[in-house]
Amino acid sequence: MEDTALQKQVKSFLVLFDIFILVISLSPAALCGDIFFWTDEHGIRYYSNVKPSPSVQNIEIYEEKYSSKTTGINTDNINILFKVIKIYDGDSMKVKGAGMDLMIRLIGIDAPESGGKNTTKSGENKSSKSVGNAKQSDNTRYGQPFSNEAKTALSRLVEGKDIRIKNYGTDRYNRVLAEVFTADGTLVNLEMVKLGMSEVYRGKTEKGFDLKPYYQAESAAKRDYRGIWSIRTNYESPTIWRKRHPRK
Repeated sequence: MEDTALQKQVKSFLVLFDIFILVISLSPAALCGDIFFWTDEHGIRYYSNVKPSPSVQNIEIYEEKYSSKTTGINTDNINILFKVIKIYDGDSMKVKGAGMDLMIRLIGIDAPESGGKNTTKSGENKSSKSVGNAKQSDNTRYGQPFSNEAKTALSRLVEGKDIRIKNYGTDRYNRVLAEVFTADGTLVNLEMVKLGMSEVYRGKTEKGFDLKPYYQAESAAKRDYRGIWSIRTNYESPTIWRKRHPRK
Protein backbone atom coordinates (compact mmCIF):
# COMPACT_ATOMS: atom_id res chain seq x y z
CA MET A 1 0.00 0.00 0.00
CA GLU A 2 1.36 3.40 -0.98
CA ASP A 3 1.97 5.98 1.70
CA THR A 4 -0.46 8.85 1.96
CA ALA A 5 0.76 12.43 1.59
CA LEU A 6 0.50 12.89 5.37
CA GLN A 7 2.57 9.75 6.03
CA LYS A 8 5.23 10.99 3.63
CA GLN A 9 5.35 14.34 5.41
CA VAL A 10 5.68 12.60 8.78
CA LYS A 11 8.48 10.38 7.48
CA SER A 12 10.21 13.41 6.00
CA PHE A 13 10.07 15.26 9.31
CA LEU A 14 11.35 12.26 11.29
CA VAL A 15 14.30 11.74 8.94
CA LEU A 16 15.19 15.42 9.04
CA PHE A 17 14.79 15.69 12.78
CA ASP A 18 16.78 12.53 13.61
CA ILE A 19 19.70 13.66 11.51
CA PHE A 20 19.55 17.15 12.97
CA ILE A 21 19.71 15.77 16.53
CA LEU A 22 22.69 13.62 15.55
CA VAL A 23 24.58 16.52 13.97
CA ILE A 24 23.82 19.08 16.66
CA SER A 25 24.98 16.65 19.35
CA LEU A 26 28.45 16.51 17.82
CA SER A 27 31.34 18.71 18.86
CA PRO A 28 31.49 22.26 17.46
CA ALA A 29 34.44 21.26 15.31
CA ALA A 30 32.39 18.49 13.70
CA LEU A 31 29.70 20.99 12.77
CA CYS A 32 32.10 23.15 10.78
CA GLY A 33 32.07 22.56 7.03
CA ASP A 34 29.32 21.96 4.50
CA ILE A 35 25.84 20.71 5.35
CA PHE A 36 23.81 19.23 2.48
CA PHE A 37 20.08 19.32 1.72
CA TRP A 38 18.20 17.55 -1.02
CA THR A 39 14.68 16.40 -1.93
CA ASP A 40 13.93 13.00 -3.46
CA GLU A 41 11.36 12.16 -6.15
CA HIS A 42 8.68 11.68 -3.49
CA GLY A 43 9.15 15.18 -2.10
CA ILE A 44 10.91 13.99 1.07
CA ARG A 45 13.61 16.41 2.24
CA TYR A 46 16.92 15.17 3.68
CA TYR A 47 19.64 16.82 5.75
CA SER A 48 23.22 15.60 6.28
CA ASN A 49 26.79 16.74 6.93
CA VAL A 50 27.95 13.93 4.60
CA LYS A 51 27.91 14.62 0.87
CA PRO A 52 25.30 12.42 -0.85
CA SER A 53 26.07 10.12 -3.78
CA PRO A 54 26.53 11.62 -7.29
CA SER A 55 23.13 10.25 -8.30
CA VAL A 56 21.34 12.69 -5.97
CA GLN A 57 19.89 15.70 -7.79
CA ASN A 58 19.26 19.32 -6.72
CA ILE A 59 21.69 19.39 -3.81
CA GLU A 60 21.73 22.57 -1.71
CA ILE A 61 24.72 23.41 0.46
CA TYR A 62 24.67 25.28 3.76
CA GLU A 63 28.18 26.48 4.56
CA GLU A 64 28.76 26.72 8.31
CA LYS A 65 30.23 30.15 9.07
CA TYR A 66 29.62 30.57 12.77
CA SER A 67 31.18 29.14 15.90
CA SER A 68 31.24 29.88 19.61
CA LYS A 69 34.80 31.15 19.16
CA THR A 70 33.77 33.87 16.70
CA THR A 71 30.65 34.91 18.62
CA GLY A 72 32.29 34.95 22.01
CA ILE A 73 29.43 32.93 23.50
CA ASN A 74 30.89 30.31 25.83
CA THR A 75 28.54 27.45 24.95
CA ASP A 76 28.67 24.27 22.90
CA ASN A 77 26.71 22.99 19.90
CA ILE A 78 25.01 26.26 18.98
CA ASN A 79 26.63 27.11 15.68
CA ILE A 80 23.59 27.26 13.40
CA LEU A 81 21.70 30.54 13.23
CA PHE A 82 17.92 30.51 13.53
CA LYS A 83 15.10 33.04 13.22
CA VAL A 84 11.99 32.87 15.36
CA ILE A 85 8.88 32.52 13.19
CA LYS A 86 6.24 32.00 15.89
CA ILE A 87 5.91 32.51 19.65
CA TYR A 88 3.34 30.20 21.24
CA ASP A 89 3.67 31.28 24.87
CA GLY A 90 6.33 32.25 27.39
CA ASP A 91 8.36 29.07 27.01
CA SER A 92 7.79 27.65 23.54
CA MET A 93 8.30 28.81 19.97
CA LYS A 94 9.00 27.76 16.40
CA VAL A 95 12.28 28.61 14.70
CA LYS A 96 13.67 28.38 11.19
CA GLY A 97 17.26 28.00 10.05
CA ALA A 98 19.56 25.95 7.81
CA GLY A 99 16.55 24.62 5.93
CA MET A 100 14.84 23.40 9.11
CA ASP A 101 11.72 24.35 11.05
CA LEU A 102 12.02 23.32 14.70
CA MET A 103 9.64 23.42 17.64
CA ILE A 104 11.54 24.68 20.69
CA ARG A 105 10.66 24.23 24.37
CA LEU A 106 12.84 26.49 26.50
CA ILE A 107 14.47 24.18 29.00
CA GLY A 108 14.61 24.95 32.71
CA ILE A 109 11.64 27.31 32.85
CA ASP A 110 7.87 27.09 33.12
CA ALA A 111 5.89 30.18 32.07
CA PRO A 112 2.21 30.82 32.87
CA GLU A 113 -0.09 28.70 30.73
CA SER A 114 -1.89 30.49 27.92
CA GLY A 115 -4.59 27.93 27.20
CA GLY A 116 -6.96 25.51 28.84
CA LYS A 117 -10.43 25.25 30.22
CA ASN A 118 -12.54 28.42 30.26
CA THR A 119 -12.51 29.64 33.87
CA THR A 120 -14.20 33.05 33.59
CA LYS A 121 -17.79 33.14 34.80
CA SER A 122 -20.40 34.87 32.69
CA GLY A 123 -20.78 38.54 33.52
CA GLU A 124 -17.39 38.94 35.22
CA ASN A 125 -15.37 42.04 34.46
CA LYS A 126 -12.63 41.11 31.96
CA SER A 127 -10.76 44.41 32.09
CA SER A 128 -7.30 44.91 33.59
CA LYS A 129 -7.07 44.82 37.35
CA SER A 130 -4.52 45.48 40.07
CA VAL A 131 -3.23 42.65 42.20
CA GLY A 132 -0.66 43.21 44.94
CA ASN A 133 0.71 46.63 43.62
CA ALA A 134 1.03 45.38 40.02
CA LYS A 135 -1.43 45.88 37.20
CA GLN A 136 -1.99 42.76 35.15
CA SER A 137 -4.38 41.77 32.39
CA ASP A 138 -7.17 39.39 33.37
CA ASN A 139 -6.13 36.30 31.40
CA THR A 140 -8.20 33.82 33.39
CA ARG A 141 -10.64 33.23 30.57
CA TYR A 142 -7.92 31.79 28.34
CA GLY A 143 -5.05 31.02 30.69
CA GLN A 144 -3.11 31.96 33.78
CA PRO A 145 -2.48 35.49 35.00
CA PHE A 146 0.60 36.92 33.24
CA SER A 147 0.42 34.39 30.39
CA ASN A 148 0.04 37.21 27.86
CA GLU A 149 2.79 39.24 29.51
CA ALA A 150 5.16 36.26 29.44
CA LYS A 151 4.51 35.70 25.75
CA THR A 152 5.13 39.40 25.06
CA ALA A 153 8.36 39.35 27.09
CA LEU A 154 9.70 36.37 25.12
CA SER A 155 8.75 38.07 21.86
CA ARG A 156 10.69 41.19 22.82
CA LEU A 157 13.76 39.13 23.65
CA VAL A 158 13.97 37.13 20.42
CA GLU A 159 11.82 38.47 17.59
CA GLY A 160 13.78 39.84 14.66
CA LYS A 161 17.08 38.58 16.08
CA ASP A 162 19.47 35.83 15.10
CA ILE A 163 19.45 33.15 17.77
CA ARG A 164 21.39 30.02 18.52
CA ILE A 165 20.20 26.99 20.44
CA LYS A 166 21.96 24.60 22.81
CA ASN A 167 20.19 21.28 22.53
CA TYR A 168 19.46 18.96 25.47
CA GLY A 169 17.29 16.43 23.64
CA THR A 170 13.54 16.34 23.06
CA ASP A 171 10.40 16.15 25.19
CA ARG A 172 7.40 13.83 24.82
CA TYR A 173 5.92 16.18 22.21
CA ASN A 174 9.12 15.94 20.09
CA ARG A 175 10.01 19.55 20.81
CA VAL A 176 13.70 20.39 21.07
CA LEU A 177 14.61 21.14 24.69
CA ALA A 178 17.03 24.02 24.40
CA GLU A 179 18.69 27.03 25.88
CA VAL A 180 18.29 29.95 23.50
CA PHE A 181 20.96 32.62 23.01
CA THR A 182 20.77 35.93 21.17
CA ALA A 183 23.76 37.29 19.24
CA ASP A 184 24.86 39.46 22.18
CA GLY A 185 25.11 36.40 24.43
CA THR A 186 21.84 36.84 26.32
CA LEU A 187 20.54 33.53 27.66
CA VAL A 188 16.84 33.95 26.95
CA ASN A 189 15.65 31.19 29.28
CA LEU A 190 17.43 32.73 32.25
CA GLU A 191 16.30 36.24 31.30
CA MET A 192 12.66 35.14 31.45
CA VAL A 193 13.17 34.01 35.05
CA LYS A 194 14.99 37.24 35.91
CA LEU A 195 12.07 39.27 34.56
CA GLY A 196 9.63 37.35 36.72
CA MET A 197 7.89 35.99 33.64
CA SER A 198 8.60 32.36 34.43
CA GLU A 199 9.34 30.12 37.35
CA VAL A 200 12.04 27.46 37.36
CA TYR A 201 10.78 24.18 35.91
CA ARG A 202 9.77 21.86 38.76
CA GLY A 203 10.01 18.54 36.93
CA LYS A 204 12.90 16.30 36.06
CA THR A 205 15.71 18.05 34.18
CA GLU A 206 17.89 16.70 31.40
CA LYS A 207 21.36 15.34 32.09
CA GLY A 208 24.04 18.02 32.00
CA PHE A 209 21.65 20.92 32.55
CA ASP A 210 22.53 23.21 35.49
CA LEU A 211 19.56 24.75 37.29
CA LYS A 212 21.60 26.63 39.90
CA PRO A 213 21.66 30.03 38.10
CA TYR A 214 17.93 29.67 37.41
CA TYR A 215 17.08 29.20 41.08
CA GLN A 216 19.27 32.19 41.96
CA ALA A 217 17.43 34.33 39.40
CA GLU A 218 14.06 33.14 40.69
CA SER A 219 14.97 34.04 44.28
CA ALA A 220 15.89 37.58 43.19
CA ALA A 221 12.67 37.96 41.18
CA LYS A 222 10.59 36.77 44.14
CA ARG A 223 12.37 39.14 46.50
CA ASP A 224 11.59 42.10 44.24
CA TYR A 225 8.03 40.92 43.45
CA ARG A 226 8.65 41.02 39.69
CA GLY A 227 6.07 39.78 37.21
CA ILE A 228 4.31 36.64 38.35
CA TRP A 229 5.58 37.12 41.89
CA SER A 230 3.78 40.47 42.20
CA ILE A 231 0.52 38.65 42.90
CA ARG A 232 2.17 36.99 45.90
CA THR A 233 -0.03 34.37 47.55
CA ASN A 234 -2.40 34.43 44.57
CA TYR A 235 0.33 32.99 42.36
CA GLU A 236 -0.14 29.39 41.24
CA SER A 237 2.57 27.26 39.67
CA PRO A 238 1.85 26.24 36.05
CA THR A 239 2.30 22.62 37.17
CA ILE A 240 -0.65 22.93 39.55
CA TRP A 241 -2.69 25.06 37.14
CA ARG A 242 -2.37 22.45 34.37
CA LYS A 243 -3.78 19.77 36.66
CA ARG A 244 -6.79 21.94 37.51
CA HIS A 245 -7.36 23.10 33.90
CA PRO A 246 -6.69 20.13 31.60
CA ARG A 247 -6.68 20.81 27.88
CA LYS A 248 -9.54 19.25 25.96
